Amino acid sequence: MPSKTADLLMYAVLAALAGIVIWQTHALPNPFGGTIGSGGFPTLMAGLAILLCAIGALRALRAAAGPRLEFPGAAKGAVTLGAMILLFGLWQTIGHFFLLAFVFLAGLLCFYAADERLSWRLVALNLAGSAVVIGLIKAFFTYVLFVRF
Repeated sequence: MPSKTADLLMYAVLAALAGIVIWQTHALPNPFGGTIGSGGFPTLMAGLAILLCAIGALRALRAAAGPRLEFPGAAKGAVTLGAMILLFGLWQTIGHFFLLAFVFLAGLLCFYAADERLSWRLVALNLAGSAVVIGLIKAFFTYVLFVRF
């Protein structure tokens, strides 16, 4: 991807996020009266962000083409993001967070280790390590923070 395209895409994403902030804070209540409500400062900051994104986009359009950007780990990043979306979707649908988190963690560890020769020993270590980490997380949330999932 050309760096100019990446810059313009990033400016568009940031401006869209700022637009969402303006939309979300527009109807906040004004508990103290006066002319500036709870959404005044976030709206001002988001408007400033949109202005700065527009300036940055204009500067990027006027600049010379830069080098191409390469993302060698893009496939792994996409798989990880998809797995996270799937984890939270399944958690909301069927529950059983810790079981799903164990499958998520063990699956990603095996996926990342698959660059090299994946042996049964490495799979067993990934499963054991995932079980220990998820067990410690469950113990911490259950017995220290008293939060049930």
